[in-house]
Amino acid sequence: MKILQICHKPPYPAIDGGCIAINNISRGLLNLEQMLKVITISTNKHPFLPESIDSEFKRKTKIEHTYVDTKLNIVDAFSNLVTYDSYNISRFFSSDFDYLVKTTLQAGNFDIVHLESLFTTPYLETIRNYSDAKIILRSHNLEYMIWERLASETNNPAKKIYLNLLSNQLKNYEIDIVSKIDGIAAISKEDEKKYIKLGILGENISNAFKKLKWHCWPSYSAIDVNNNYAVNTVNHTYLPLIKKNVVIKENCRVTRIISNKTNAEGVVYLDKNKNSKTITSRFVILACNGIGTPRLLLASKNKYFKKGLANSSGLVGKNLMLHPLG
Repeated sequence: MKILQICHKPPYPAIDGGCIAINNISRGLLNLEQMLKVITISTNKHPFLPESIDSEFKRKTKIEHTYVDTKLNIVDAFSNLVTYDSYNISRFFSSDFDYLVKTTLQAGNFDIVHLESLFTTPYLETIRNYSDAKIILRSHNLEYMIWERLASETNNPAKKIYLNLLSNQLKNYEIDIVSKIDGIAAISKEDEKKYIKLGILGENISNAFKKLKWHCWPSYSAIDVNNNYAVNTVNHTYLPLIKKNVVIKENCRVTRIISNKTNAEGVVYLDKNKNSKTITSRFVILACNGIGTPRLLLASKNKYFKKGLANSSGLVGKNLMLHPLG
């Protein structure tokens, strides 16, 4: 597997816990014999020092860096209060590093882009524009919770207001980012719970259904007066109506709709043994209820539909009004 690791600080020298964590991820991937390329931001606090980097690590990762000035700029910080952008995040954006991301993606066909922390997410748009790789965010914690805690600890009213505003901006940003990436590499079960609690509605509903031992996307019920079933399921309603030319594949899960620039062409699915398979077709009929349908549309991003299928508005998967049992 070919992996691009994008870091907000160099893995060497290991001067704090963040550097050590990044280094451990890099070495873990190399130990698993994955093809790893590393590009990193360097700053005044975390400079890029080639002499501190293990020669074998240099050779295998071909590590590159770009210096980004992340020092606090009072004007930028206060202007972001007006625009509601998160200054904590935006100060890590640099056109020079964006160019390095772009040229690296153009030079290599990566399977996964691994983002180290929320501070590398300003480059998401460039990654989507120049790669079809899955994007995984590795995060130790939810950044907004740190600022929320600082706000609760201060007795200065003005500082409390400012820190709460920063926390709210970060929270909104993190909720938005979760919807734009393909996965989160949570370090612990506690971190996983925090991300679910953040407001990933589909996860919350899915977990509730599992607890009740319901299927996540239950089929509509129906009354069959002829067979005296008060409330019926598809085996008594729809399925008997199927006469011929139909193949039912049980215990399968569709993971993605295949499409070209204008039409759907088939689906990729996991069979009952979790093997990935593909079916091509002239038409794809999508009928997966209020949760399953947007899940598949959003999971079917490609170079023609970077936001997911049928999602030029950006509203697919939002404004959910759920009534899955009729």
